[in-house]
Amino acid sequence: MPAETLPPAKPIFVDRPEVSEVFADGLARLFFDGVCVRFEFYVSRFDEPEGDQPPKQWAYTAARVIMSSKGAIELMNNMRQLERMLIERKVIAPTADSGAG
Repeated sequence: MPAETLPPAKPIFVDRPEVSEVFADGLARLFFDGVCVRFEFYVSRFDEPEGDQPPKQWAYTAARVIMSSKGAIELMNNMRQLERMLIERKVIAPTADSGAG
């Protein structure tokens, strides 16, 4: 008699309030090495303006997030759900590749 294959158990989420939050102005780099996806987020900083010159802008690394391919796929699926919600609420306009409209 073949052994029954059980679906993998879904992990129980445990919130850790002591984990600090990261604010980022944007995504500076995105790498995929075939196994993991690496995101490098940045924050913008500005020098004081000098005379008529515009202030210099600097981009500093705010956080690096490395996740498995499986985690990256889950992130993409969640981002698609977010995009659909924002389109439905008319916060953003649908794009050709959003599948909406």
